[in-house]
Amino acid sequence: MILFQKNDPWHFGTLHDALLTLFRVATGEDWTDVMYINMFGCYEYGYLANGMTPSCNAADSGGLDFLATFYFLVFIVIGALVMLTLFIGVVTTSMDESTQEQAEAKEQDEKVVKIATQQDIDGPTLQIYKNVFGYVAAACVHSHSHSLATVLLVLSLSSISLAHSSLSR
Repeated sequence: MILFQKNDPWHFGTLHDALLTLFRVATGEDWTDVMYINMFGCYEYGYLANGMTPSCNAADSGGLDFLATFYFLVFIVIGALVMLTLFIGVVTTSMDESTQEQAEAKEQDEKVVKIATQQDIDGPTLQIYKNVFGYVAAACVHSHSHSLATVLLVLSLSSISLAHSSLSR
């Protein structure tokens, strides 16, 4: 901010303007204008066409050719890499979580089908049990007790299937 403050008071005059400008540069939004203003000076480039002339002091408008070019090119490359890394990290984490949830759901369904087959529970009855205990499992999952939800569902299905088999005799 201090390096470009006198040359470009519109973009680097205050801390919040400088942070907003650097975010704009990091995201690639019209960053070349900011670089050119700091390369050639606010009096020579950018300010006249955009109506920002009153904030440019001609005496302080001295471009920092090589330094500005080097700074902004390095900043845009590092900023782009950081943004790309964050994006990939979010996508990868989301995919990993959904894969784990699918694996847990598949494991739970396999246990339920195994118990239903052992206890000779028909499809419509099994669906009723799944619906009822799905609410219990959802409450446990919401409270982050995935293993408790599986145990509850399997135990409940076992006890209900035992009751069902004793009633059918």
